[in-house]
Amino acid sequence: MKDKTSGHYHKLGVQNIIKRFSTYNAASKAGVFDNKGWYKYGDDKRRLINLLDDEDYQYLVNKFDKRLLGTLNYFRPSVFQEWQQKPWDVAESLGGLEDTMYYMLSIDLDLANDYTVNDVKALEALETAARFISDDLRKVINDKFLILFSGNGIYFHLHPEFVASGETNDAACESRATELQNILDAFNLYIQTLERKLFQECPEVHGLVKVDAINNRKRVFKLPLTTHKDLPYLVYPIGFRNIQIRLKTLPLSDDEIQEAAKSINIFFDKIPSLEEHKQLGTLLSTYNKPKEVNSKSKSKEVHDVPPVPIPIDIIKEEQICSKIFSHASWPKGNTRRVAFITTVLRRSGWDKRSTKRFVKKTAINWKVGALDHVIDSWLDFDPPNIETIYNIGSDYPEMTMGDLRDYFPLKPDYSHVMDEIFRLARNKGFQVPEIELKDENNECRDIKLKYGTEHLFGFNDLETATSLFGMEYKIAFKVLWYTLASFRIAISRIKAGRIELDGRISPLFVLPAGRGKNQIKTVIKKTIEGLHCDYGEPTSLHAEQLVGKTVKNSKTGEFYHNRGYLNDDYVVIDEAYQLLTSSDLKYAEARKYIRVALDPYPNNTVHKRTTEYGREGALEFNPHCPISLFVQPIRFENEILVLEGDIRRFTIAYPLIQSSNVSETLRRRIFDESDNKAALDSFITLMSSLEPIESFQFSEDAKKSLEHLSNDLYKQGVSYSHKIACLNESIIYTSQNTLVKFSAIQAFQHGRSTVERIDIILAYMDLFEIMEHTYKFIEAKIPGSLDYGEGWNGAVQNDQQLLKWLHANGANSKENAIPKQQYIDKIKELFGIEKRQAESVYKKHFEVDGWIGKTKKQKKVFVWLKFQPDECNNCTVQSDFEFEYESYIQCYEQLLIEEAQKELHTANITIKEEAG
Repeated sequence: MKDKTSGHYHKLGVQNIIKRFSTYNAASKAGVFDNKGWYKYGDDKRRLINLLDDEDYQYLVNKFDKRLLGTLNYFRPSVFQEWQQKPWDVAESLGGLEDTMYYMLSIDLDLANDYTVNDVKALEALETAARFISDDLRKVINDKFLILFSGNGIYFHLHPEFVASGETNDAACESRATELQNILDAFNLYIQTLERKLFQECPEVHGLVKVDAINNRKRVFKLPLTTHKDLPYLVYPIGFRNIQIRLKTLPLSDDEIQEAAKSINIFFDKIPSLEEHKQLGTLLSTYNKPKEVNSKSKSKEVHDVPPVPIPIDIIKEEQICSKIFSHASWPKGNTRRVAFITTVLRRSGWDKRSTKRFVKKTAINWKVGALDHVIDSWLDFDPPNIETIYNIGSDYPEMTMGDLRDYFPLKPDYSHVMDEIFRLARNKGFQVPEIELKDENNECRDIKLKYGTEHLFGFNDLETATSLFGMEYKIAFKVLWYTLASFRIAISRIKAGRIELDGRISPLFVLPAGRGKNQIKTVIKKTIEGLHCDYGEPTSLHAEQLVGKTVKNSKTGEFYHNRGYLNDDYVVIDEAYQLLTSSDLKYAEARKYIRVALDPYPNNTVHKRTTEYGREGALEFNPHCPISLFVQPIRFENEILVLEGDIRRFTIAYPLIQSSNVSETLRRRIFDESDNKAALDSFITLMSSLEPIESFQFSEDAKKSLEHLSNDLYKQGVSYSHKIACLNESIIYTSQNTLVKFSAIQAFQHGRSTVERIDIILAYMDLFEIMEHTYKFIEAKIPGSLDYGEGWNGAVQNDQQLLKWLHANGANSKENAIPKQQYIDKIKELFGIEKRQAESVYKKHFEVDGWIGKTKKQKKVFVWLKFQPDECNNCTVQSDFEFEYESYIQCYEQLLIEEAQKELHTANITIKEEAG
């Protein structure tokens, strides 16, 4: 078959069709052979395969077995000249949405349950479903789509002009990724709904066909005139008017090739009209990706696991698991089933090896691609809650399964499958974790944040300059505004009573990949450079990079001090996860220098002395730079960020990015003619017009408001959760200090050196919103209880989790001791270490820390917890608070009016004084 097929692909007419289909306005699809050959290799590097390049095309057709595939992405031209060096990181594969200039939205209509078009009944069902989908599309975009028989199904390809990136430069651009991902998510949701409508209106095709929602980052489809993997049929155009599948096989005649070329040329030549763009945008706006749905019960998401694995028979008594765990392959959703089963088994106490063995045996006939990788990816995640399972969403890796409802029971009353599994196991005598009930007031806390910005001068220009939009970004924009405004008063003296601070606001931006990091970094860089100051972004975090190096002139003996990045005016550190979590000496030393640098200026001297040059050659200076860190929203491995105090030096920007408004994205791509550069220039002009103020003081009314609202921010923390209440004990003064700085910045933008009550109130409203997001970040991404070992004899992090496990298993006395081997096994699991290292941890707990006791029973060693743990008295969750924020947002507009009137009054006094 290979010789016959490759001869087919060498035909000039076939080549021209494939190349015509694979290019649009200088952008190109990437070629793939047999769904496995993505790259062309040279020495120790690789790059994407360009279907338009003759040499690359020959490389493809000489290597593949049968199928020739292309991406739905049309990539920027230069991406095909970008070689990637070894080692190759799967997470950094070449070509993504950030490199996509056009995207061909597509619907994949397939036969289900091993049916083929050789079955007349299946063929008729396929044609019926195709007519239904075609009619639905024509209502929106008329004939601006192409229909292809795929060899055993049907492709619907929308014209690439519908998804044309607003960024036309030939370079990777994260704003493209954000923009396109929103559209793909919405279109996938439309497909999910379309399938349900199909089965409702054409019930005879149910079980015979399926509609896949698989528009994603780098999806590949078979190219026109290519062959099916198993069947002898070719991918070939189908007419609109009378959808009838013609089963084309090799060899094709010249007339058949010309007919295919004509269909594809007509498709590309019919450019969608503005009205068709609008109609598709309106359609997609109704399919916004849903926000994460929380459990309705009072129970927290399950993280604890039982000490003894729950048997599979009990797990399968839970009604949803009884369906998902069945051995039968489903027409769709099998990858999500694998992920779900993996998470349920792990939360039921199964170890990784047993989990993988069971899942692979269960899913042996499910045809899940990269099965081992899917299992490994979900071993450390929790199962979705009931709301998520029954919600309609995108395909894998999303865990929404609303499109699989036909296979599920009616939606149960409980909120989480693990709640029910634990209940069933407990009734049969198994020991399972207690489901912790949160305080009702805390669970129901639903403060509506306003995100008002009218009081922040230049905010609209700053927002426009980022090229990002959507309410979810507002919190990040606020932090960005404050850090850039603070830059103008970085070394100003801000004094309120015994509080003495400088003006710097240093942010920690928590942003997913492709969701705005580069745009925000660019705005910071261009603003700092636009103010004629030095922007620095270190490529590594060695002390020499941050602080600098001393050089001695061998002839004169003079010392020259080459200062590092901390001497720049503004510093950005990208990918700061290792910096904030690693115990490696390099990162620990970097954290130390950054902490000192962010102490209040001028009491923040960084000092670096070598043994070679001694005190005489020591390098020291006082950094005046704000420092911005960027991390992705992944769960931290430890509590270093909190326990070492770094969190006190940064203002966290944690936007809850689920999906931007798709309708707004599409609308602005067409109608928004905002000039990002002009907006940024306007913001820089505003910042440069604000004269730095040497020092700030607070009026008496301002001090009273500062006292009152500092207490309100404290109450905000202690009423959130036990974990945040513990955190609050370590950041009491930090919140107050940030409020002082924000208030001074409010006064600064008005040209005042005296902070007034209105400045405190407006700053408080912004900080309240930022802290609410910060607490969500801490709860979701920072492990541990953050109680510094209070109540657990100083045990923290994994040590504390281990002792809690011992306590939960009732091993609180010599009589109730458990085998040492169980304790060792738990150490290995929690710490991720081998037996020898686990023995060392055990020895330390017994001999050094004195946390556990040991005894021998029948020649075996048993251990128990030697102390009775107490809850941290300082970390009690308090409730029943009402916050000033909720009253202030009701009169926000009035506050702005009062501020304007005050400004006018001040201006009149100034005029009179000048005239006097």
